[in-house]
Amino acid sequence: MEAVPPTLCSRVNGVQLSSFLCCLVVVCTPVLVILYTLADDLGSDVTQADSLTHHELLVIDSDGSLDAAVAILAVLAHPVWGTRVNALTCVRGNASAEVLARGLVAVLRMAGRSEVRKMGTPVLVILYTLADDLGSDVTQADSLTHHELLVIDSDGSLDAAVAILAVLAHPVWGTRVNALTCVRGNASAEVLARGLVAVLRMAGRSEIPVYIGSPVDALQMNEVDDSNKLNSKDQSMTKTNPKNWLSLSNLLKLDTNLSLAQKEHAAVYLSNLVQQNSGMVSLLVLGPMTNVALAMRLNPDFMSQVKRLITLGGYIKGPGQGCYHYNKIESIDSIGADPDSAAFVLRGAHVHNFKITILPIDTITNNFISKAWLASHLNSTSDPIVNFILTTASLTQGDHWDIHALYAASILLQSNKSVTLKSDQYFVDVEVTGKLTRGVMVTDYYNVTGRKANADIVFEIDRTAIESLVVESFSKLDKNQ
Repeated sequence: MEAVPPTLCSRVNGVQLSSFLCCLVVVCTPVLVILYTLADDLGSDVTQADSLTHHELLVIDSDGSLDAAVAILAVLAHPVWGTRVNALTCVRGNASAEVLARGLVAVLRMAGRSEVRKMGTPVLVILYTLADDLGSDVTQADSLTHHELLVIDSDGSLDAAVAILAVLAHPVWGTRVNALTCVRGNASAEVLARGLVAVLRMAGRSEIPVYIGSPVDALQMNEVDDSNKLNSKDQSMTKTNPKNWLSLSNLLKLDTNLSLAQKEHAAVYLSNLVQQNSGMVSLLVLGPMTNVALAMRLNPDFMSQVKRLITLGGYIKGPGQGCYHYNKIESIDSIGADPDSAAFVLRGAHVHNFKITILPIDTITNNFISKAWLASHLNSTSDPIVNFILTTASLTQGDHWDIHALYAASILLQSNKSVTLKSDQYFVDVEVTGKLTRGVMVTDYYNVTGRKANADIVFEIDRTAIESLVVESFSKLDKNQ
């Protein structure tokens, strides 16, 4: 008996499962048979294949081989389990999943069971989304809309919190925020989700769902152990890295209740949302690209379906790159924090002729808003958001308010004038094998590779436009007191 993480088995096409009763993985090489039980709340608007709401359902995931076909026919002939087969899923074997799916269609036709669904998409998508006809009992995150939707995927840091608050305050984009997703940063995704829940509560937007994402990097499996830090009173981390999760925890007085966070994994949510709302979803990525990379694994057409992707990360001028930078990396850098995921996302963008908007870290370096300017335009009031903004400034070192994520958000919001002064399109990749340069963003300025552009790099920004955004987003709160 192999246990499956509850975060990977708790939703089916937006339908919340009240329980996950059993998961039995039987390997009969090369056949993978997955038995699972749906709950009683699948809804009544379902097809005959889904109507066994009080009985165990069966999904057979295979490589579509002759070996697997024999096993499938044996199951279909069984007097009990034959009636419980809910779907067949296939994965790449000796041929592509699409080719193998044709064989499964033929097997079902031969068995007189053509009503069983055949899917050639990755198995995880099937385990969460059996079909499009599971009913209308779906969450807000799954509902179709004719307006552009926005998902903010972040590392849950103070940096990201400021950007999220600016987006929520925007008269247009604030209404389009469909969800917040979080990924491992300076703390685990579960801990960071608490901060996002608190930020939404502070902004009066608790109706926006929060989805917990990957607890580890895509390949390195570097899981953060914060079990001894959550309730720690030690402020040493705050002093050495004032923008980390511990500062957010202290500022917002977080509790350990995650009941407001969704059970569905962030990557599955992203995959399904983009698939169901093709061409209408924008992503603002303010942390490692792990969730996006996993969503692309689940949905191979992800990059052809997403409308835009804006991210913060990488360097273009040299200083800060290389081994020293990688060892000292902040998770807000979406390129260096998880190089394998960033490389996978950028290469996927190239395949689908998609261009990711990248705001490099060093583009912002000489354009920080000064603390003196911030203090002159925002006064300390009883408004919790204004006080939060001023507190974040006091936690940063030097004379400048070095909040990077706000700049990436401003490219999306475009306040009252263009934030981007200079940008250009290039092919971009990430070094993942170098011992001294792992995590470095490599830009093909001279088209040496001959590959078409997959990124729109922002080289210069207008600080005054960022300042205008701050005034528009937060000064009105000050005046309302």
